[in-house]
Amino acid sequence: MHVAAIHTAAEICFLTAAASAAELDRRVAEYVRAQVDDRLWPDDAREVHALLDAGRLRDATTLYFSAGTRWDRQMLVTSVVESE
Repeated sequence: MHVAAIHTAAEICFLTAAASAAELDRRVAEYVRAQVDDRLWPDDAREVHALLDAGRLRDATTLYFSAGTRWDRQMLVTSVVESE
């Protein structure tokens, strides 16, 4: 099971889990698409949208979490959890 948590210093913003890394990437990218215009400066947001539209989900999420944010900095933590 692949899991992801997106958080600020003060709160958990988003939690998700998926059976595959590709599905986890898709779910995190959906969150990024919904948040990017409110969280990043316009030039950075446009670049993230362009990457998402091109199907470059990991590149888009990497930029989203590394770009200068307007509000609280968000962080992404991922892990693979083995199930029995």
